[in-house]
Amino acid sequence: MKTTTVSIFATFAFAVLLNSPTANADHHHRTAWWTFLIGTWTYEDSFGKGEVTYKMAPTGEALVGEWRNADGTTALEVAGWQADKKIQVVTGYNSVGGYWHIEFGKITETACEGPDHGRNRDGVVYDGKIVSTRTDENHWQWDFVGKDGEGNELKWGGKLTRK
Repeated sequence: MKTTTVSIFATFAFAVLLNSPTANADHHHRTAWWTFLIGTWTYEDSFGKGEVTYKMAPTGEALVGEWRNADGTTALEVAGWQADKKIQVVTGYNSVGGYWHIEFGKITETACEGPDHGRNRDGVVYDGKIVSTRTDENHWQWDFVGKDGEGNELKWGGKLTRK
């Protein structure tokens, strides 16, 4: 489940939100990340390689990521803003039984972070924290640190490049 975190590894997603002092700041950081992510990216992560394309949902209220892994598996993720909680939620599902649910509660111009729970492409259920970092206009990366259901430490990560 290479796409577990990106977001957005929203990725991503990866990835768009901050506990800002004002609604305008929340909106600015969220839309800045979404604008940054729109387009097609290649990636290499702890699970393999592939490509992801991000686009705005027709209503403009969500960001959609379509993941195509080199091994032929796919995933779909949706990122949306929960105004009452002031968090960006990224939820995704892949074609091999994996899923991820990220709640980005902190976001800046260059990074966002929050708890990540899911089941990776290998069937490992996990909980931890993901950090997505924008390194420049054409690159971003994600890093996950957490534990599996038996308490074993997990560390995953990935790097993405705009295509």
